Amino acid sequence: MSAQIVKMTNEEYHADRTAISSSGLKLLAKSPKHLFCSRQEKKEPTDSMKFGTLVHTVTLEPALVDSMYCVMPEGVDKRTKEGKAFWSEFQEKNAGKEVVKEDDMQAAMLIAEAILEHPSAALIRLGVGKPERTIFWDEDLG
Repeated sequence: MSAQIVKMTNEEYHADRTAISSSGLKLLAKSPKHLFCSRQEKKEPTDSMKFGTLVHTVTLEPALVDSMYCVMPEGVDKRTKEGKAFWSEFQEKNAGKEVVKEDDMQAAMLIAEAILEHPSAALIRLGVGKPERTIFWDEDLG
């Protein structure tokens, strides 16, 4: 029996097919076929899932927000020559980042603030613990 604690990106975590996550265990509890099917199909995240990931990042990994997200500028008319040029430059400058609306970023920040007001969650601000660690548990059942 052994446990290994690892720091990995969200993409690495969800791409790993050598282990089973808590979500995978819940699907397996329904049936092995539920788990199998979930691993076969590549689903695009819904708007709600994207927002949840934004809130998660703002709350638990605030140092990554600027490298992962950019706020969509308001009032850009992409039908005009100037708007098209601005949008092209904006996309180039923010390549690889998720573009979010200002309202969504503000809402995520308010939610994170509310979460971190809770006494237990406030420990995150103090640097207590290590958020976003993955634990791989290997147990020989033989």
